[in-house]
Amino acid sequence: YETMIIRSYPRRYYKFDENYSDISFKDYIQIEYNPTQYNINYIGNSSQIQKKKPGIHGIYGNSSVYVRDSGMLYCKPVINGSLSSFYNPSGSFTIEFFASIEGSEKGVLLSIQDDVHPFRGLCLYVNTRNNIQKSGSLQLSISETEYILTPEKDIRNNDIMYNDQVMRHYLIRRVNNFIELWINAVFIAKIYMPSGNLTSRTSSLYMFGLMPGHLNASGYIQHLVIYDRALSQHEIEMRAAYLIRYEIAGRITVQGIGQRLLIRI
Repeated sequence: YETMIIRSYPRRYYKFDENYSDISFKDYIQIEYNPTQYNINYIGNSSQIQKKKPGIHGIYGNSSVYVRDSGMLYCKPVINGSLSSFYNPSGSFTIEFFASIEGSEKGVLLSIQDDVHPFRGLCLYVNTRNNIQKSGSLQLSISETEYILTPEKDIRNNDIMYNDQVMRHYLIRRVNNFIELWINAVFIAKIYMPSGNLTSRTSSLYMFGLMPGHLNASGYIQHLVIYDRALSQHEIEMRAAYLIRYEIAGRITVQGIGQRLLIRI
């Protein structure tokens, strides 16, 4: 999985596999700037931020972090005394990660924005619908009035709940002047950006919380990747395929004695 990500030429890549003694999550892409300027720091103690948790099946190793009880991850990179953007807000980009969500309070899973009011940038709210608390719903906002909502019902009219602690692949990408939300390689919706630009600076990254405020969320996150291009649908499907678990049931009958079998699955 990591090889596939690196070969896709990301701008930023966080595996979340550091020891707890580390003060930040390292950026694994060595590019034009000192990577420590893009390290993700944490707010919280060892009970609020738990590192080196098991990764999802198919991606081996301790590659996830668990955040709860008002813990938060953040980064504000400064280059030559000025804040630097995480991605190209005026052009194509993709932001992807694996995450599971728990709890029912309104919170923020991931936000990349500036700190200017009113809101400017991208913000993925959890347990939120139409800017108010709604357990199990997700809202991807590009402004205070423009956002994407996840569906409330499936085709069988069952409630869709994203706070069920199930690990999912989340992806946000820009194609032309549209912002899209994908979950497990399924296209959810898109929204047109009338201004053509999210903001001139997307210099503040927050996960599982937002400052100022108390919009905290709880759950796991791993493999956050940011690209300066829009991944294709095929590339999106390749990443989400790591969540597929195959269970094979069957029966093999051998007659006679001294038989040698080679079984391949």
